[in-house]
Amino acid sequence: RHSSPYLNSSSSSSTVSSTYTPAFYTITTEKNTHVVGSCAQIGKHVHLSGGVGIGGVLEPVQAAPVIIEDNCFIGSRCIVVEGVHVGKEAVLGANVCLTMSTKIIDVTGSTPIETKGFVPERSVVIPGSYTKQFPAGEYQVPCALIIGKRKASTDLKTSLNDALREHNVAV
Repeated sequence: RHSSPYLNSSSSSSTVSSTYTPAFYTITTEKNTHVVGSCAQIGKHVHLSGGVGIGGVLEPVQAAPVIIEDNCFIGSRCIVVEGVHVGKEAVLGANVCLTMSTKIIDVTGSTPIETKGFVPERSVVIPGSYTKQFPAGEYQVPCALIIGKRKASTDLKTSLNDALREHNVAV
């Protein structure tokens, strides 16, 4: 069993037996939640839209679980697996797919910054692609693009859906 500051086993916690959210459900966690079947740890007040897939790793034992910190918004059809860590209050737009090998590219500055496995807190993330050379030619490979940060003013007066719309992100 993995431990994390985002899952306090001594507090009242819910257990979710499935790692897939059907398309017609929207789940907002009110307590610390642990997704048992996949070794994923989900914080307080996390919005999981329809069709979200959260997965983890069972082997090897020292492998890191998926961690989604407090107050995140996970858009419809997102996939977060293989020990990816999503920082608090991050927003993942619809169809973002994150694995430990997915490039996460911050495009908010004058030069892109590439990372893997971690989404910084308050980041607004959308699906993207980059060109990769293969023996058969150049092809587009999926990645995740950090296009901005959630703003404090947005938190105070609008919903997370509005924050996504502000950055022209599908929900």
